[in-house]
This record gives sequence, structure tokens and C-alpha cells, in this order.
Amino acid sequence: MPSSPTSFDNIIVLAIIDKKEYWLSPTIDILKTEQPYLDILPIVLSPTISFFNIEQSYSNVLPIIGKALVLKKNNKSLTNIPFNKNPLVRAEIETIDHFQLYDGFKEASWQRQIRYTGQEAYKKRRKIAKKGSKKILKNLISKDFYRPKNIKARKEPWIEDNNKTLIIKEDNTISNIGKKRRNRKQLYFTYRPFYIKEILNRIKNPETRNSPFALTFPLKRKSILHLDAPEFNFETYENTIKSDFHNYRQKGEYIGKIFQITYEYETLKDHVPISNLKKFNEEINFIRDEIYINLIHSENPITPYSVFQPSIEHYIPASREEKEDIRYAVNDFMNSEIETGKESRMVTAEILSMKGMTPTAKRGILQLFTKLYERADFLEESLYYFKLLNKEYRRPNGNIFIDQARIYDLLGEHQKAADLTRQAVDLKLTSPKMRNAKKWHVFLKNYLWKARNIKTLIPVLEYLVKNYKPKEAYYRELGVAYDLLKMNKKANALRSQMKKHGFKDATFRKLKEGSKLKRNPRPLLRYPPRYPTEATSKNIEGYVIISTTVEADGSVSDCKIVESTHKIFETPACKTVLNYQYYPVAQNEPKGKVSGITMKITFKMAPKRPAR
Repeated sequence: MPSSPTSFDNIIVLAIIDKKEYWLSPTIDILKTEQPYLDILPIVLSPTISFFNIEQSYSNVLPIIGKALVLKKNNKSLTNIPFNKNPLVRAEIETIDHFQLYDGFKEASWQRQIRYTGQEAYKKRRKIAKKGSKKILKNLISKDFYRPKNIKARKEPWIEDNNKTLIIKEDNTISNIGKKRRNRKQLYFTYRPFYIKEILNRIKNPETRNSPFALTFPLKRKSILHLDAPEFNFETYENTIKSDFHNYRQKGEYIGKIFQITYEYETLKDHVPISNLKKFNEEINFIRDEIYINLIHSENPITPYSVFQPSIEHYIPASREEKEDIRYAVNDFMNSEIETGKESRMVTAEILSMKGMTPTAKRGILQLFTKLYERADFLEESLYYFKLLNKEYRRPNGNIFIDQARIYDLLGEHQKAADLTRQAVDLKLTSPKMRNAKKWHVFLKNYLWKARNIKTLIPVLEYLVKNYKPKEAYYRELGVAYDLLKMNKKANALRSQMKKHGFKDATFRKLKEGSKLKRNPRPLLRYPPRYPTEATSKNIEGYVIISTTVEADGSVSDCKIVESTHKIFETPACKTVLNYQYYPVAQNEPKGKVSGITMKITFKMAPKRPAR
């Protein structure tokens, strides 16, 4: 007995043309929520079939149903539907996007390569032939960015076609890449792999749907994102979904200093049966919810650069009440009397484990704690929270290294400070034009002077002299460093450059005829003293007069207090003076050290800014 007519959800037509059989499906829209198409799957391709029909047959492949009931006289059995004997070439699109961000979101370079294979390459050739390459390339940009006017081509886009694959390449610059959201002092840069997102179609009402859901098959899409953004810190991860109908993979990893995200999606069948619609729809929703990344630039001085990676932050969003509880707990701790030790650490541990605490919030709160203890002069306690903060990042964080280095410098461990700064420089800085490049190298220079590590100092000074606008101070410091290591040839060549720039050579002092010169040490590097927290809180100002000894190499060897207005200023005054660097003995100066050099260190508070 034949099946009931209600069991059939599709109409197929068997056409015999020139003694050749063709199976046609004019009702493909029943399976797919799109415009109806006429799909042709011939047993043997005939010269009379147009390429337009072949294109449609590939782009909306007829589900491999297998059998059909041919309505003809005395037919009571199902007929096998032969599939195309010619194997289908898998339609593939592979995109590679490389972004390099400069100075936050002010400017970015963007290189793109899109590779089309199989039927995707054929369709792209047809569009280019019909509309022209310029219009096609403009449409590609508008799919990815909301403001294509900010994009300028450094090089005109070009197309490479070898018949098997078609490749489109672009090289652009983007100004003001960040988008400002309403009522928020933040800029966002969001990336989504368009060519994967466009095929992730949700099923409407999967619970009540009574027909299969068609999939484009065979199909594969791949997008690779390169982010050269040193200010941002990413976390590595890998997520996959495997089923009988599709595979999805997303992986984030560091390739050198560049963070790479690979998105891959592939269909394994041409349709999803009714029994699997609900599960398939849940998987599509999951992929759509995580297939993007947000870079955020805010005005918050503690965390100016942050990243939201939905693929790893699958925590339940905190409720308003939970956020308020965390905010009150943090404010109570920050405004209470500052303590150190186990009890204080137990309180902070409870705050960090509160319900609704997210990884991003935890990192921000830990940074608040490091600043709190630094301002209170509890430097060892500040380092404890820096250790916790480093654990929260799965990868070394250059900005955290810089902040840690400042603490070690205050503790007098200048070589540790220099080592951490060097790690930050090597980790994040790839070009002298990058944000913080000059600033961090100056930090490193100062720490190395204080540590008296002249051998390591010289390459840092050479970097500053070579890559930035000529500055007399850098030339003088480098010349002194060459002299201390007795690198006479380099010192003489450097001083020739100084004359060309109009800089004075301070290593040799002129004498009048018949006069004798006594050594009067001249300062090369002086640093401001650290203002004591207690004096700041009580608005205390004052000064300290110090007597020191300057050695032949320009270092300061001792510190004696001659006069001071408040004892609270004596220790920070001596600490800063012992880090001073003077010019070594000049060529025509008497050799040896000079004792009894007095100087006045003044502590004066900066005027308060008027309220806005």
C-alpha cells in the first residue's frame, strides 16, 4: 500500500528532454525560508543547460531525498532519484584580516585577503563581470564597517585569479576606528567574521516546524583575524561544536606578539531532519552569540584598554543587586582604615569571591588595591596584589609589569625594576612609533642609571638617540656612558654629531690662560623626591639641606643631613640624592672624589586644581 500523500513535504518534477532525464525541484522554499529557486540536478550535464542554472544548483543544493513517487499510470512503487555523477566542488571562502592599532583607536592599518574556491569563485567572477571590480570591492568593505568613509586605501585593491581560486587583496588605513556608545565614555571596536555569520541562519519555531531545514552543502567558511594591538591583553582559548550536520571551531592564540583568532564553519549534510531541529537551532544560537570580539578604550586611568571575549567569558551576567553589593563592599574597604596582613587579605579575598564577580571586574578591583597600598606607602602589600593580578591574566601583561617596576624602584631594587620594564618593552613594543614606546624606554634608562648597569644602559640610550627627535640630554647621557666604559671612538663620533646639532660638549671645561680649575661637579641626572604620604595628608611642606660626596665616576656615595624642617622629609631626600648622576671628572679637572657638596631638596605641594 503506498504512503499517504500527507507524508510528502516536497514536490519533485521528472522531466525528459532529448531522451535525457532531469529531476527538478520548484518547491525548495518549503525547506528553506528564502525565495523559490529552480534547482537542476542532471544525471549527465547537457550542453543545453545554462551556467546560470548550474550556479543555482550549487548555491541551493537539493536535499538528497533518495526516492520519489512518480505519478503515472499503474505506478505503485518509489523510484530512486540519481544524484549528480559529477562530484560537487566544495564552495569555500577563506578570509584573513590583519589589524595593527596605533595609539588606541586613533589610527589602524588593515590588510585583507579573501580567497574564493569552487562555486564561490565562479559566483564572484560573474558579479565582477556584471558590476565591475570597484563596486564589488566597495560592497565588501561596507559589510564589515559601519563607517567606510574612514577607510583610505594605501594601495588600490587587486584581484588574483588562477581559474581554480580567486583572491582579492586590500591594504587600507582606518582613522577613528572605535565607535562611541550612547551615555558611555568608551570606544568600541567590534569584529565579526561576516562570511560565517551570514550563513548562520536561525530556524523559526523549530518546535512546531513539520519539515526539514535545508543546508547549503558542501560548504566551508574560514576567517582568520590577526590583532597587532600591544595595549590590549587577550586570553587564549579553543571552542568547538561537532554534530552530524555541521562543525564549528574557534581558537584564539598568540603567534609571536600577534593575537590570532581562527573561525571555521563547515556543513556536513544538506538538511537537518525534523527530530534534530531544536538541538541544531541551539547550536546556531550559541555560535552567533560568541562569534565576535570587542576591544574597548575607556577614559578610566586604571584600565584604559580592555577586551571582551564572549567565547571565554561564559559566566552568568551579574544582576543589578549583585553589582551594587560588590560596589558597596569595595567602597567600604577603600574608605576604611588601611591595614595589612592576614586579616586584611581575608577581607579582600571575600570581596573577590562575591556572587556576580566577573573576570574583568576582578582585574579592575585588584588594580584598585595595588594603587591603594602604593599611595599608603605599603609597597610590599601592593606587590602582593600585583602577584594576584598577574595570575588573573593568562598571558604576561606589559602594563602590569610597568606598574610593578615602579614599586620595585621605590623599594630601591632598581635592577628588578629595569628587568620588569625590559620584559614589558620586549612583550608589547614592536615599533618606535607605538604608544608608550618612548616613555617606557625612558623609564628603563632611568632604572639602569640607578642600578649602575652601564653596559645594558648604552643600547637603550642609542635607541632613544636613533629613533626620536634630537634631544641634548640623551646625547650627553650616552656620551658619559661611553666614557665610563672607555669606548673612546664611539664617544668622539657622538660628540661630532652633537656639534652638527648645535649641542655643547659638557665633558670638557674651558680655562682662562694661567688659571687653575677646581672640580665643581655638574649634575647629569636628577630625580624628584617621593612626597611622603603622611605629609601629603597633613599638607606639610618643607626642605632638607644635604651634604654629599661625588665620586670620580659621577656617582653619589653618602648623604648627611645638615638641616631639615621636618624629619619626615629626610629619608626620601637622601634616597633621591643617592640616585643622582654627575658628570665624571673632565679631561682637565683634578682626579678623585669631591666631598662636602651641599644641596637643598624642597618639598612643596602642587596647587590644587579649581573645581569644574
